[in-house]
Amino acid sequence: MGMMARMRSLAPWFIITVGGLFVLFMIFSDTRMGSIFGKTEAVVGSIAGEDVTAQEYSTAVDNFVKQQEQQTGRKVEEDQMEYYRDQVWNMLVNEKLMQKKIKEYGIIVTDEELRDLLLGANPPQELARNFIDSTGKFDRATYERALRDPKAKDQLILIENYYRTNLLNQKLMDYLFATINVSEDEIRRQYDDQAIKMRADYALFDINSVSDADVKVTDEDLRNYYNKHMSDYKMDAQKKLKYVLFSKKATAQDSARIREGLVKSMDKLQKDTANLKSLISAYSDLPYSKDTLSVTSLPAQAKNLLFAAKPNQFVGPVVTPEGYTVYHFIARVKGKDPVVRASHILIRSGVDDKAAKAKADDIYNQLQKGANFAEMAKKYSEDPGSASNGGDAGWGSKGTWVKEFEDAALNGKVGVIQKPVKTAFGYHIIKVTDRSEDKFVVEKIVNKIAPSPTTATRIQRNANDLVKLAKDEDFQKAAEMMKFKVVETPAFTQKPNFIPGLGYNQTLVQWAFENSVGDVSDVFSTPAGYIVASVSADIKAGVKPFEDLKEAIKVNVVKEKKLEKMMAEAADAKAKLAGSNDLKLVTNFYPSIKVDTTTTFSGSVLPNVGRDFAFIEACAKGDLDKISNPIKGLRGAYLIKPTFRTPFSQQDYASQRDAIRDKILQGKKQQFFQQWLTSLRDEEKIVDERYKYFR
Repeated sequence: MGMMARMRSLAPWFIITVGGLFVLFMIFSDTRMGSIFGKTEAVVGSIAGEDVTAQEYSTAVDNFVKQQEQQTGRKVEEDQMEYYRDQVWNMLVNEKLMQKKIKEYGIIVTDEELRDLLLGANPPQELARNFIDSTGKFDRATYERALRDPKAKDQLILIENYYRTNLLNQKLMDYLFATINVSEDEIRRQYDDQAIKMRADYALFDINSVSDADVKVTDEDLRNYYNKHMSDYKMDAQKKLKYVLFSKKATAQDSARIREGLVKSMDKLQKDTANLKSLISAYSDLPYSKDTLSVTSLPAQAKNLLFAAKPNQFVGPVVTPEGYTVYHFIARVKGKDPVVRASHILIRSGVDDKAAKAKADDIYNQLQKGANFAEMAKKYSEDPGSASNGGDAGWGSKGTWVKEFEDAALNGKVGVIQKPVKTAFGYHIIKVTDRSEDKFVVEKIVNKIAPSPTTATRIQRNANDLVKLAKDEDFQKAAEMMKFKVVETPAFTQKPNFIPGLGYNQTLVQWAFENSVGDVSDVFSTPAGYIVASVSADIKAGVKPFEDLKEAIKVNVVKEKKLEKMMAEAADAKAKLAGSNDLKLVTNFYPSIKVDTTTTFSGSVLPNVGRDFAFIEACAKGDLDKISNPIKGLRGAYLIKPTFRTPFSQQDYASQRDAIRDKILQGKKQQFFQQWLTSLRDEEKIVDERYKYFR
């Protein structure tokens, strides 16, 4: 490859390979001319006093979307744009805040530093690997000629600007992380969690063994708990919305038109097999692919069609989660794992297991005498999903069903009715109706079921009509007049830009917190559809009232009192052991207490115990073969006797210490940087008015 070709290849290669920082650089580098010359343009917001123009923001969004499409090979759909706009806005906020801090801290990168990086002894790997000669060695002479070649000026400016930005950001990171360190105790604690294995006997004094009726709780108890935990009940300002959702759904006519178009496409494909791949790509909404599919990954209608299909035949259209799908059947190949089609009759066991078993046995005996399986399933099966289909549970392979059902189905013979099999659901009478090891090699043409332009226009017109009427009338009244369903959200806060029932929507949340009760929005476009909203409640920040929390507080107070009772019983049991280290003797005094042994464990989660740090600390630090004093755990009070603990190995610790330290340090840096960015966003004034221009 020539020098110029190498240099020309760098720019697109960077976008895909170098990573997040360069992605940011590429997204925003084209927008800065807009911020210089676009001051008279519409402003969609401001970040730390710096306006963001519509041109700057739109260019950044366009760049980001283009990169996503290049990386995935798929076109970004309109219903994804809201998500991408929010992503770009958040990246733009972070980038501008970091630029401001770089200037405040006086961080600069000199030309000499940049030259040392690019032309020094160890040039950046992402550049150097493009100049490897036929022997696998770095060709420095060609590399340096390329960097000095005036014909590659545009690429060189791009590279220089990127690495200057990279060095500035690296210096900022070094400045921020200068005080972060990892103590020896932290390293040791992490090592112990990974390497030290333990085992213990324990007696659990379970709080659930105490009835709520045995616990007396007064209003004074509740009030004291509320006062003590008042900081837990602080709440940010909240809003509620009433809204009408105009779903972007295809009509029956739209769906029929899409299906009809696919049928016509099939006719053309069957006549022009020479250009099959290109035609499939042209007709499908998804990128071309050739897939080998198992029976279990196919919709029911497609399975039947493909089993009957001949090579090079087109089958469909069938409805799949992706839309209307036509399959070009190429070949059938053998897979490693068998799949079976099974029917069953389920008799749920409930509280009377014996009666359920007797009923299942009786049905099985009738089937053995010739009763029709499908009719018996419709009459007796308590699985509504399959009963109406004569008991057909569909195709399955390993992992499809619960283990007992799966074992019986995969090992059963076709046509043989098996004796009742017990699972957690009840008793199943199973009949395997088909078996196959086949997989299908197919190409797919998928047309998404989406509203037509006419339907989309009508939906949007309805939303606009509601806006006009609701701004003159009461929102609820206007929606009722137009016979639209109004939904009210629960209260939500401004962060994290999440509205229950609607999901993450930064622009709609922003609008809600900038408007007052009764205000009506313009039309917002979301992945779910068009939304017209009105602010229905404005809840000020403060502490939640005691009266609203009494029931929730009572649950916590009852739990505390139960735990106190269990701690007292554990202390009494320990005293009655009179120095004995046999935990089983506890049941002599408290017969209902559970005495058990842990499995050998390390880390912070134990089977049957969970993530209980008090329990784990007692196992890690307690004397071996000696019963502890009562331990206050999450499930109740414990008496714990550590019985095994691997000794600490200084040699093993030394061999892992640096790797553990680096991992902890990296985690601390990431956490610190996110907290630093969050605090910056709280301190600096950020005005987001994108909703006025992008809905």
